[in-house]
Amino acid sequence: MWGDNSICKFWEASIWLVGLNLVMIGQVFSQTWHITQEVNKQELAYYNARHTYFSQQKMPDSALHYLAKSNEHVQVLGDYVTYFHNLYLLGSYAQQTYQYNYGLELLLEGLRHYPVCLKLIPDSLEKRVLGNVATVFSKIATIYNAKGAFYAALDYRTKYLNLRKELFGFNHVLTAHAYNTLGLAYKHVKDYRKALRCYNNALSIYTQLPGHLSKFKMYPLSNMGDLYQQKGEYDVALNYLQKALKKSLEELGGGAANYTNIGDTYNKTEKYGLALENYQKALELRRNRLGEKHPFVAVLYNQLGALYYKQKKYGQALRFYQKALVSNHRIFNDTANVYALPTSSDQVYSNSTLLTSFTEKSVTLEKVSRSKNNLEQAYKTYELADQLADKMRENLSRKSDGLRLTSKVASLYDNALQLCWKLSQYDATQQVGNQKENKSQTGNGVATVNKYNPYLKKAFYFAEKGKSSVLRKLATDASARIKSNIPEAVLNQERKLNGSILYYQRQLNRFQIKKALNKKDSVQKQSFENRIFDLRRKYDDLLRGLEQRYPDYYDLKHNTYIATVADVQKRLDEKTALIEYVLTDEQLYSFVITKAGFWVKQQAVNRKKTEAEIKKWFYNIKGGTDDSYLERGHRFFKQFIQPIEKHISSKKHLLIVPDGLLSNLPFEAFITKPHPPNGKQHQYPYLIRRWGVTLYPSASLALLKQQRRKATHTQEFMGFAPVFQTKYATSGIFRRNLSALPYTKTEVENIHRLFTSLKRTSKIYTGEQVSERMIKNLTGYYRFVHFATHGMLDDDTPILAFYPDKVIDSAQANDGELSLEEIFNLKFKADMVVLSSCQGGAGRNVKGEGILAITRGFVYLGVPHIIYTLWSVNDKDAAELMIRFYKLLNQNKTYREALRLAKLSMLQDPKTAWPKWWAGFTMMSKMK
Repeated sequence: MWGDNSICKFWEASIWLVGLNLVMIGQVFSQTWHITQEVNKQELAYYNARHTYFSQQKMPDSALHYLAKSNEHVQVLGDYVTYFHNLYLLGSYAQQTYQYNYGLELLLEGLRHYPVCLKLIPDSLEKRVLGNVATVFSKIATIYNAKGAFYAALDYRTKYLNLRKELFGFNHVLTAHAYNTLGLAYKHVKDYRKALRCYNNALSIYTQLPGHLSKFKMYPLSNMGDLYQQKGEYDVALNYLQKALKKSLEELGGGAANYTNIGDTYNKTEKYGLALENYQKALELRRNRLGEKHPFVAVLYNQLGALYYKQKKYGQALRFYQKALVSNHRIFNDTANVYALPTSSDQVYSNSTLLTSFTEKSVTLEKVSRSKNNLEQAYKTYELADQLADKMRENLSRKSDGLRLTSKVASLYDNALQLCWKLSQYDATQQVGNQKENKSQTGNGVATVNKYNPYLKKAFYFAEKGKSSVLRKLATDASARIKSNIPEAVLNQERKLNGSILYYQRQLNRFQIKKALNKKDSVQKQSFENRIFDLRRKYDDLLRGLEQRYPDYYDLKHNTYIATVADVQKRLDEKTALIEYVLTDEQLYSFVITKAGFWVKQQAVNRKKTEAEIKKWFYNIKGGTDDSYLERGHRFFKQFIQPIEKHISSKKHLLIVPDGLLSNLPFEAFITKPHPPNGKQHQYPYLIRRWGVTLYPSASLALLKQQRRKATHTQEFMGFAPVFQTKYATSGIFRRNLSALPYTKTEVENIHRLFTSLKRTSKIYTGEQVSERMIKNLTGYYRFVHFATHGMLDDDTPILAFYPDKVIDSAQANDGELSLEEIFNLKFKADMVVLSSCQGGAGRNVKGEGILAITRGFVYLGVPHIIYTLWSVNDKDAAELMIRFYKLLNQNKTYREALRLAKLSMLQDPKTAWPKWWAGFTMMSKMK
């Protein structure tokens, strides 16, 4: 046996051997680490040398490749000062080579190291690293701007300025640069007030700087001139632009941007000779410095084309638009043949500039000659413009950027539609181009033989492209997430991030109403801006991750459906006609589709006059005289229904797809016969006596089969009535002067009793328990979700009113104002949503998208049937009509039949026969 002393010696020896092994292993690791470091440095030296060479040779494609390789090693070595400097250079190379998506991918991926590196670097390097990070933010903004993502660019410009101020204070040349570029970002989103404030700040700082830095004053001066020109204040614009030009000539010996802006100003004031003179000076400077192939040169050719077009010199205009196409394309060089078009969209420098060239060239081709050949060439150009607009839309992730593009391309679709109408008049059997459109695929893959003029079918296609494109994209995206089997937990994470962004954005918006901010306000405002920026980066990262982890999701979300005539006919029943309107400046197009027919009617109108009449009739209904109401009501019938009456006379129901402000028309209140006996309102020949009417934003959306997770009904009926008879001081929604809605409580209680008496599940909430938090947390699947509450507009943003949290002090707090954006974030599912009493149809009218009403949120959620009101309805009358509606539903009537019959029952009583009491209730309903 071993004694204690032996055991101790054994363990000492063992420990010594283990220690020796650890030392040896440590030496091996140390040597390996040193070898790895040395290899990294050698490879880094090689990539740096290659990058430097290709940079000097002005070969940015190759320089980009080797610098990206170099930066991988720089990051491993922990040199974050160089890393973020290189990241900025990578963005610059990507910008120079027009590889915008790749550049963004590099920069956004590189920024992931930003939070980590701040914990690793010594304090002495922090300012240098942050300074380089700021330049990366600026470059990301520049690339977003080039892609047309102006609202995304605005976020990064704001962060860029805030970081500059933190590093250098207010009175610094780099802060002034940041203010100037932020002003440009605000100008691009048409927020001229904020843009001007930024330019003034930049100018103020530059003015106080030493002489050699004060030269930068030319930039805000020029930008202020451009801004005033956009606002139509041309004398003020010229004053600023002339000052900027003088400074530019003194400092740089030229000023192409200033000459361009001065030319624009003279063009708009119809001083064409002076405009031409300045454009030519700008063009000479641009070509001498940049060469013929550059997007800035293409922009000037577009402006020269527009100048000659305004003077009705269409041949010259066409030649300049052709030159613009050539200058904006790497390999397309045909300036001689004005019909020639580039065949590749991958070799383009600027998509936005190309879109202008395509659309303006198409319009000019029609003006040069109305010959069939010219019209067909214009049609081919519109097709390319349409494809380009789709490509540009795919690259926009923000709804706000999508709406801006939609508004920009709305005229493209209107003009293309009108061109198709003209071509349809040449030859009813003419096929479109070389495409043989013998069959059209329906949504279910069933082929139907086409028997209509192909150009009229293309006209319907362009009518659809010009309606609700952003909402259609959003609905497709929501459906794609379900089809791709993205876990609900991930979608909840997305909702939570989006909800936090919306909260901080609402807090930030409160500073907009203040004329001046004190120091405390400024600090808090910057804090909110930084918080929103961080949240949006996380949100964008999450969405990019979804596209990478779920490939099907990426494919499905970009497969936006556009309905064809055959698709509509496949889904229509025998009793229904679809009527789609397109109202251009001078024409009204009415598309009528039935199960067995398709017709298009064109008539001359004055858009502005029609829209003014709609507003007047609206007021007639809400409080005017019978005479004015009857006259306008019959005039609208003659304008919108009578020209197509023979095609719909045998139908019982009209599914109407309105255009713009036509969404505000209560079609069922049209007067179908002239001169009815005045004063007998219950006997007036309202259109509802002949047809029931439902609306939908577009035929494509009405046909779109949105995917929803399978579930059984949690409840048949779920009703909410806040009533607002008690208030929380002046917090949240109660900052507004809300009136109580006592009859809404009676409304939901009576409906509840109706359902329970029929042994159908029902649950209601009234009074203070109906909070915004409750609505946001509502999950499950319901047949009916009924909101009897106030609806209103908050600076053009539609909201629904509920009770707020008693304390509103965090991102999870709720102020009682459920906005349209927040509705997009709701979690419950329903067959029908009813918005009783409120103005569910109110909202801002965006050209090409329609009314941005609260109903959009429920369309996005996949709710197939929505009842809303066009104006605020008295809560007592709303309650009466809604109770009748639900009673009829429980007598096995369809949704649309029940609403029509409920309205007709109101007509039988002279006290409720006036349209104010019933015509405001409108139904949006998808096709089966």
